[in-house]
Amino acid sequence: YITQIPSFMKEVLKYDVKSNGMMSSLPFLACWIFINLSSLLGDKIIQSKRISRKSVRKIFNGIGLLVPVLTLIGISFITCKTRVIGVVLLTIGFAFM
Repeated sequence: YITQIPSFMKEVLKYDVKSNGMMSSLPFLACWIFINLSSLLGDKIIQSKRISRKSVRKIFNGIGLLVPVLTLIGISFITCKTRVIGVVLLTIGFAFM
C-alpha cells in the first residue's frame, strides 16, 4: 500500500509523479502530522483520566484500521476523471494509518 502510492498516482490517476512531487508527498506529510497530533490527543485523554490507557489504545487502533479500510474501498472506484477525490482519499487513508 505505502510503496504503491506514487505508481497509483501515475498509472491510475494520470499524474506525472516527477512534476507533481508535492501531490505525491501529501499522504506522507498527512501521516506525519496525524502521528504527532494523535499522540498528543491520546496523552491528553489519558491524563484527563476519563478513559483508561488500554481503552484509548483500543479506540485509536480501531480508528487506525477502520478509516484506511474505508478509504481503500473508496479508492477502488476512482478513475482519472475523479483524481482529486482519489488524492484526498489516499491522503486521509494514509494519514490514519
